[in-house]
Amino acid sequence: MVTTACLRAEDGLKRVEISSEWICIRRRIAGIETRVNVPTQSYRGVTLRSITESGLFEIILLHMDPSLEIALTRTADDADVIALWRSYAQMLALPLLVEDADGRLQPIEDHGHLSPFPRRPGSPLKNRRPRFLARRQTGVTRVLAVHQGEVELFARA
Repeated sequence: MVTTACLRAEDGLKRVEISSEWICIRRRIAGIETRVNVPTQSYRGVTLRSITESGLFEIILLHMDPSLEIALTRTADDADVIALWRSYAQMLALPLLVEDADGRLQPIEDHGHLSPFPRRPGSPLKNRRPRFLARRQTGVTRVLAVHQGEVELFARA
């Protein structure tokens, strides 16, 4: 799924294409069109900011480099913004972050979609023998006959 948006930047218009694996940022700097492809996993998370002066909420894709940050949406509806925030984080497989009044980022535990447990490492002994020899066979249980009240004819020497 690819989402395309045109955003207003400080130096002009920038066009952003978002997919689950890559984010492509195109902008024109000094008359030259540039294109930057950034892997989605290099972003720190999806941040929810509250702009107190105007009462707006803003969803931002946060990166270590401030020039690569992307404002995904800005809205005044608080119920709608939380659903959008969670859906962006789930689509991009990034953590949910909230920016408090001091500007610090707080991670949010989202129990809506739990990631599967990592695979167990194999046994260190698995490479010692071929697999078909490493299989264990179950033992055969024999039912022994019990003779009561009989006399043994041959004595052991």
